[in-house]
Amino acid sequence: MSGFAVAVAGLRTPAVVVGDGAQADLASTPGAAVAEPAQAVRVWRRAQTCALQGVAATAAFPWLEPWAGPRLSALTGAVE
Repeated sequence: MSGFAVAVAGLRTPAVVVGDGAQADLASTPGAAVAEPAQAVRVWRRAQTCALQGVAATAAFPWLEPWAGPRLSALTGAVE
């Protein structure tokens, strides 16, 4: 898969924000206190990776900016 295809796939993937119901599932399971921070880190790292790939794609292909700009803004806001 080309770098462009990987970047576009990252933009198509919706950002998962901690607090959208995933915490409720974790809280009801044994060991949730340990699993919750690890899950939050995994979600954050995935969002960060997608944001970096999206920024790289829009830098390489500026014509993607009108479509990708609002998505990247939301994603980078969630990462911050």
